[in-house]
Amino acid sequence: RLLRLNVGGYPYDVVRTSLPLLETMMTDRWLSSCLVDSDGRIFLDRDGDAFGDILRYFRGGADFLLELVNANSSNGHAGESI
Repeated sequence: RLLRLNVGGYPYDVVRTSLPLLETMMTDRWLSSCLVDSDGRIFLDRDGDAFGDILRYFRGGADFLLELVNANSSNGHAGESI
């Protein structure tokens, strides 16, 4: 089942079963009580940019973390927490 989300103004389309944590959290009962925006997307009042990073982690796991560490190193942010 496709979840159409609006997280802090960022649109996301996520296959519910591809992300086990979302599958566990987003029961049909929970989804039926959510706010829906004018485009029919479930609205979550959270940082949409950060949510994108979370989704990339769920989809790519350790590979995404390695990319993030490498990106921070090349941007002069080495040693900062992620």
